[in-house]
Amino acid sequence: MGTSFGGGGRELDLSNGATDVFLSVLQFALSDLAATGWERELAQWVGWHDQNLAGRGTVGFDLAEVRWTPADFAAQRGFLLRCVDTALTGYRWGELCYDPPHAHGYLRDYRAVVAGFGLPAGSAGVGPARGGYGWPGPADPELRCPRHGVHCSEYGWCRICADCGTDHA
Repeated sequence: MGTSFGGGGRELDLSNGATDVFLSVLQFALSDLAATGWERELAQWVGWHDQNLAGRGTVGFDLAEVRWTPADFAAQRGFLLRCVDTALTGYRWGELCYDPPHAHGYLRDYRAVVAGFGLPAGSAGVGPARGGYGWPGPADPELRCPRHGVHCSEYGWCRICADCGTDHA
């Protein structure tokens, strides 16, 4: 069983192990570059998609599930593309307890998915959530790992700590 990350009719299909790698290398950039409320919500939302808690093959998402703001869509998609581009540089990969040799390919493929995604006509910016992942709201605490600084699951579980067998936030 694998996981799919799609948008606009395109998909990145990954094995369970590849999903862990992809989300970990992307999470460093998402969490570190997030400056606005929406950007932090996106980083938190992606952090919630942790198959260490939810189960293997269950954490994929479609970009239509993101709570885009139609008036700010171009800037918001630009932020996600900047995060993918930053991750492509190997940003903070040295903190992983493994070498992610295929991560560049996953990120390049996902960049094409994001770049090709457009809001559906008439969209209010909120698609149906799969797997029970709603969008973070004011009542949801912004949980970050004290060791890695990345956004964690809603239970404070850090995917990098989990992958490396260290204590969790």
